[in-house]
Amino acid sequence: MSLASDVLESPLDLSITDIVEPGKGLLIATAKMTQGRMVGVVVCALVCLVMAFAAWRISRDNWFDALWPWGLFSPFFGVIAVLGAFGRQQKTFDVPAHVAVVTAGIGPVQFERRVALPEKGVIRVIFRLVQGSRASGKGSPSTRYYDLDVAGKPELGFTVASDRDAARAMAARLAATLGYTIQDEAEDDGVERIKP
Repeated sequence: MSLASDVLESPLDLSITDIVEPGKGLLIATAKMTQGRMVGVVVCALVCLVMAFAAWRISRDNWFDALWPWGLFSPFFGVIAVLGAFGRQQKTFDVPAHVAVVTAGIGPVQFERRVALPEKGVIRVIFRLVQGSRASGKGSPSTRYYDLDVAGKPELGFTVASDRDAARAMAARLAATLGYTIQDEAEDDGVERIKP
């Protein structure tokens, strides 16, 4: 699978998504810059600059010594900072045109895919449990994910960790915009299901 397919088919995380409806039959979901992501970008950029400065200082005495480790790891942190700062992802549902446009990119590099929206479809709410790790005696907890499958098209999917209400609300919003039915396939844990 190509990088473009991986990026375009990855579900949009509802916990970091802005959703707007600028007109009838039009819904736009955009991944937003979170505070945690911004902190990560700043930390990686600072590490990149410190390592580049250290490599430059060492290179005045011996350029070969500047390569390891400072000169080799500095670009790595720089690339992570750029990806975090300029990465974007958006899903636009245009019902009157019967198309959804999925875009993702980093800086000037942008991928786009147009997906035909079927007249009738189903939005499935799917429960997924990711088991925690028990490696080296330290246990990490399991995480509950609620995924939205829109008309069986992987490009149109959404996901959210541990927030079933957010998944159900988004399913209802998409169903109202697209005119699709909802099929709640999450496990029976005492929560009332959405009625079709």
